[in-house]
Amino acid sequence: MKRFIIASLITLGAATAASAMTANNELSQGQLLEVRMIAPTADVSNLTLSQAFQIETILANDKDNDVAKNGAIHAVLNRS
Repeated sequence: MKRFIIASLITLGAATAASAMTANNELSQGQLLEVRMIAPTADVSNLTLSQAFQIETILANDKDNDVAKNGAIHAVLNRS
């Protein structure tokens, strides 16, 4: 019984994490706000799934400062 409960909790946790991922090429409102603060000139209105995922990864990286994140976001957006 304990194994079943643990497996259920792990599955629920994985499903929750997966739902936080970008599924429709859009960033969350919080992510959009963060992009606007870090890279105010970045146009994120028409992202590909790959670009959205890369920007999510950039925003999640706590090791980079805002200047580095700004450059990384613009680099992602300038790729075709």
